[in-house]
Amino acid sequence: MAGAYKDHHLYALEKWLHKNQTLHPKGPVLGFCKGHPVYPRSCVQTLQSRHGWLREGLQVRENELAAKVVTRPKRTFNAQSVQSSGNEDGLKPTLDLYGEWQLEPLQLPHAVNGVVPKVAKRLGIDYAPAMVGFYYCSGRCLPVFDGIVVCTKFKSAILEPYAEEDERRRAGERKQEAAQALSRWYQLLCSIVTRQRLKDSYKTPSHGLGNEGLPENDNVHRNTRSSGSSEREPSSSKLQTDDDHEHEFPEENQSFDVETFVRTKRCPCGFSIQVEEL
Repeated sequence: MAGAYKDHHLYALEKWLHKNQTLHPKGPVLGFCKGHPVYPRSCVQTLQSRHGWLREGLQVRENELAAKVVTRPKRTFNAQSVQSSGNEDGLKPTLDLYGEWQLEPLQLPHAVNGVVPKVAKRLGIDYAPAMVGFYYCSGRCLPVFDGIVVCTKFKSAILEPYAEEDERRRAGERKQEAAQALSRWYQLLCSIVTRQRLKDSYKTPSHGLGNEGLPENDNVHRNTRSSGSSEREPSSSKLQTDDDHEHEFPEENQSFDVETFVRTKRCPCGFSIQVEEL
């Protein structure tokens, strides 16, 4: 029966709370279940570490004691031991968790004498990378940096050169895109010209070839009667054999394979030839 209180939307037992949850305030007691006091679900508070609350723009007030101390998972602790995340929660086997009632809005330090804290100098103006959010990778929460932070008095000195540099960058990108487009058009035209030249070079006349296109024996008629013949014969609408039968290949009896560029021509008598077209 006590298991029914696990993740119940109205009631809660302290024994079924998650690792990052606690009761605050711890009351009122609504009843008992197998000796365990039952609390309203509204008393359950979610806890986070100092670094976790910072991601939400909040900080723990001074002299606040941790609402709960938990043990880090061994895998997470080993990973942070190899590569520390740079915050005060790292390199400790335990983790201090704090509740929302122990927080206050994040108060960032102000610039002193025109110098932004933790900056690198660039173009003679002090600046700091601007953190705009977080993303998760391999189970870790990593910051996302985009842009810079400078003092207000340097705003104009930064924006004007940035606009000029951005315009130069865009002009370079447009020039590169135009060069790539011109190169692709050149390749396409070269391919078309080459294809047409090959078609003109290997194109056969449409009139009959007579007996000069066939061997002297009559094996050709028997060996090529099958439609699956792989022999390549010249493309023609008529073909004269040595038994005085003139093969005709009407257009309705022709098929073309677009993948292999092979045209199959069939005579009403059953004879067929295959011609590779370029």
